[in-house]
Amino acid sequence: MSTTVPSWGDTLEQGRRLAAPAAVDMVIQAARTAAQAVVLRRVYRYEDIGQHRSSEPFPEICKILDPQTRQTFALAMSDHLAGSLIAQELPLLAAGYRLSGDAALLKRVLDQLAEISTWSPLQRPGWTLYAPGRRLPPDGKDGNWLATGTCVRTIANVLEIMPLGSVPADLTASLHALLEKEIADIVDDWRTRRSWFIQCDNPITNQWVLPTEGLVRACLVTGVERHRDAYELGVANLLRSLAAHGTAGEFEEGIGYAEFTLTSMLHAARAMAAAGDRRALDHPYLNRFPTWAAHHFQPGRFLINCFDAYGSRVPRGQAAGSSPAASRGSGR
Repeated sequence: MSTTVPSWGDTLEQGRRLAAPAAVDMVIQAARTAAQAVVLRRVYRYEDIGQHRSSEPFPEICKILDPQTRQTFALAMSDHLAGSLIAQELPLLAAGYRLSGDAALLKRVLDQLAEISTWSPLQRPGWTLYAPGRRLPPDGKDGNWLATGTCVRTIANVLEIMPLGSVPADLTASLHALLEKEIADIVDDWRTRRSWFIQCDNPITNQWVLPTEGLVRACLVTGVERHRDAYELGVANLLRSLAAHGTAGEFEEGIGYAEFTLTSMLHAARAMAAAGDRRALDHPYLNRFPTWAAHHFQPGRFLINCFDAYGSRVPRGQAAGSSPAASRGSGR
C-alpha cells in the first residue's frame, strides 16, 4: 500500500475544512473545559502525592510496603497515571488551540509541556516493587515502563499538532534533549536485558509495547537518521509484538488489555507511516484485530470478558477496555 498518512496537524486542518462548524466547536469547547484544570505536576515525595493533580494507585499495596520501598513504588506508579492522563488531555488542548487560536489554550499547552520537560526519566524506577521484600537492583534501575510510552506519545503528538513556530525554540530543544535521553535509556534496557519482559522475551505484554512505542516515537521526533539503530530496534520490537498474537486477530490478555496495548501499537504504526514507513501499519494483525474485538460486544451492552478486564458490562459512554483495566494490568 502507498496511501499517504497525514500528520495530526494536517488531519485537524482537513477536519476544519470538511467538518460541520458545530463539530469543530465541540472540540474547541472540550479543550477549553480541560484547560480549566491546573497543570499536572510531578511530585517527589510520597507525602505530596495527591497535590498538583498527582495520584496514587494501589494504596492498599503501599500500606504493606516498608517506608523507603513505598515511596519509590508510589512515585513510579504516579508517573504511570500522570502519563495516562496527559496522553488524553494535552493533545486535546493542542487541537483546541490549533482550531481556535485561543491564547489561553496556547499558554496552557506550553505550561504543561514545560513541566513535562523536567520529568527525567519519564518513568522513574520502582514499578517492580509491588510486593514486600522486593528491592531495586544495585544500579537502582528496573527499566523503562508504561509512562515512557504514554509521555513520549504525548510529546510527539502535541509537537505534531501545534502550528509551526508556536512552541518556543528553547522549549522544543528541552523536549528533544529529554527524548534523546529516553532513547539511550530504552536501548540500554534491551542491551542489558534489564526488564522482566525482556529477560523472558515476552513481546505479547503491554509492558513490552509501551516502551517500544516510546523508542519509535522519540526517534521519529529527534531524527531517524541520527538514531537509525535505535529506531530499527524499536520497529523490530513492534513487529515482533504484532506477530506474536493470533492469526485471526486474537489478543491473549483479553479485550481490556487489548485496547490499551493496541492503542500504543497504532500510535507507533501511524507515526511510522506518516514518516513513510508502513512496515507496522500494513501488518496483517492490525487488519484482523477489529473483527476479533467487535465479537466481544453482546446484546444489552454486555461483552465477553475472559480475562481480568474488570466488569463484563460496558457503561454508557465508555468503551470496553478503558483505563482502569490498563492500570490494573500494568503491575504484573
